[in-house]
Amino acid sequence: MSGGKIMILRINSDNPQVRLLRQVMEVLTGGGFIGYPTDTGYALGCDLYNLKGISKLYQIKRRPLSKPFSFICANLKN
Repeated sequence: MSGGKIMILRINSDNPQVRLLRQVMEVLTGGGFIGYPTDTGYALGCDLYNLKGISKLYQIKRRPLSKPFSFICANLKN
């Protein structure tokens, strides 16, 4: 990734630090990505409303635009 920087943040899920959550939000709103653990491995995510980030994700994954991605939300209201 040219021009991108990699940060590794460990966020406590029981007591998350607001400062770290703000850093993550800055990355996402800026069109960046996060890697996060799942029950089967790690996933790559971006801001669902950031077209720049979604476009980059398609490029990185070499995924055809006709094949949509899954998204995660807290509940159906989201």
